[in-house]
Amino acid sequence: MEHRKRGERIQRGESMEVTVAGQTMHAVRWGAGTPVIFLSGSSVLFPWMEYGTFLEECSAFCQVTLLERLGYGNSTIPKGPRTIGGAVAEYRQAWKVLGGPQPVVVMAHSMGFLEALHWAQSAPKEVRALIGIDGATPESYRMFPIERAARTLDLLAKQPLAALLSQAILRRQWKGLPLCKEEKRMLKRRAKLLFANPAWRQEAQNLQQGLQAIQQGSEVEQPTLLFVSNGKGTGQTRDQWRKSAADYCKEHPAARLIPLDRPHDLYRQGSREIVDAIRSSGLLDEQT
Repeated sequence: MEHRKRGERIQRGESMEVTVAGQTMHAVRWGAGTPVIFLSGSSVLFPWMEYGTFLEECSAFCQVTLLERLGYGNSTIPKGPRTIGGAVAEYRQAWKVLGGPQPVVVMAHSMGFLEALHWAQSAPKEVRALIGIDGATPESYRMFPIERAARTLDLLAKQPLAALLSQAILRRQWKGLPLCKEEKRMLKRRAKLLFANPAWRQEAQNLQQGLQAIQQGSEVEQPTLLFVSNGKGTGQTRDQWRKSAADYCKEHPAARLIPLDRPHDLYRQGSREIVDAIRSSGLLDEQT
């Protein structure tokens, strides 16, 4: 394993590469202060673009490091099975190579919150607190058609439509970024490779296995902030989505629920409210 700084600046973040088990994981770091790790949701082409503006806002009071899951962004597209447990093992290795301190606050969006929960369960001494940005919980998958979602990804991967979809998503992600023509050309080419790639499909196929591992795992005792949206963009109604989050918090006394009337990508429209709530929560206060 090795850690190599690339020297680029992405939205004032420092771009880095970490070699884990012979594969490259891309990471971007913003700010200074209390360390926070950020994990993305599933099927996000370029996490550093999707979450960059929000994470830069967070960097006003902490040092936040985005670890791009293998199969995403500038990370290697891996071969073989992909599971929540396997992804967490890779994150843990990457954080060690980066010289990150422990315990650390882990913040995650959507499905990434399942990975954060697994991390807190499997290595509780490494995780100081959790922050869910409309984080998916095991409860939220009670009504989610996991098998159908996996089949949809398989179909998309085989359709000419996939190239068009990847470009449409990419144009939304890079909106407002100062990219030159050559950078856009490279991103378009990369997006075609990333969209519905085998790693994404493996994640969907093995999601149920990961959910079972979390449900059977130890109690998550770390203090947790769980921001919950109005359900738009999740495939569930407002009441269904919020009930799942509320049920999780009832079962975990250390969790605090913060509802926002924003869609699933609430880090875009509700970023100021989220940043202010995190800042005032005390979770990032220096430990004595």
